[in-house]
Amino acid sequence: MDNKNVKPKSGIFKNIVAGVALILGSLILIGIIYSFDDARKEKKDDTQIIHQSASPSQSKESNTIKTETPTKTAIPLDAKTIDKFQGEWEGEYENVIISGPDVNFIHYDIADETLVSNIHTFHFEHDENGKLIVCNPSSQPRYVLSITKKGQLICKSIDEDEEKKIYNYKSDNTELPEIKLDPKIGMTKDEVLNSTWGYPQKKNTTETLKGTREQWVYEKGYIYLFNGIVTSIQKR
Repeated sequence: MDNKNVKPKSGIFKNIVAGVALILGSLILIGIIYSFDDARKEKKDDTQIIHQSASPSQSKESNTIKTETPTKTAIPLDAKTIDKFQGEWEGEYENVIISGPDVNFIHYDIADETLVSNIHTFHFEHDENGKLIVCNPSSQPRYVLSITKKGQLICKSIDEDEEKKIYNYKSDNTELPEIKLDPKIGMTKDEVLNSTWGYPQKKNTTETLKGTREQWVYEKGYIYLFNGIVTSIQKR
């Protein structure tokens, strides 16, 4: 036998060890890859579970039919019901003029009771229970009107704890009075004449190159005009 063709045992052993190491390395790498893939699958499954648990409620919401509480139809006013209230009623501090469905509270000037300072308009309508009330969409309270056996108009608040108001029948007038304003700078002659001061007791007129100056004399004071426009007001 030729000793040159025989490989040493130590070389064969090294080759076997290298092969085993290569196989083990390959197995470890494959194991890492599978572990990563399993982790990714588990994460995906968890995500699917979350979506599945959320989907029933979403499906329920999508299949739920929303129902709205039907609104009550407004009850039309019966003319016969409000006919008995029509006309002008006189109270201690204010008057009430009722014209059709409109209920107007007339407030007069404290200094001059012949002048109207304000008018608050309310309306007849039915509440949610079908009861006839008087209200104003822009303000509270709401009122209930009634007529006593003596023929007096009673106005009682629904929402506020206040004393009832009593009015005596005055006339069948349903026309609202005109509200007069206090004179102001910038008013015209006609506007001053229609104001709370009305017609002057005396007029003093001065003609100039630029125009006409006037002094209107009142018991309350003086109004000065230039070319028919109020320029200043002097009160006594």
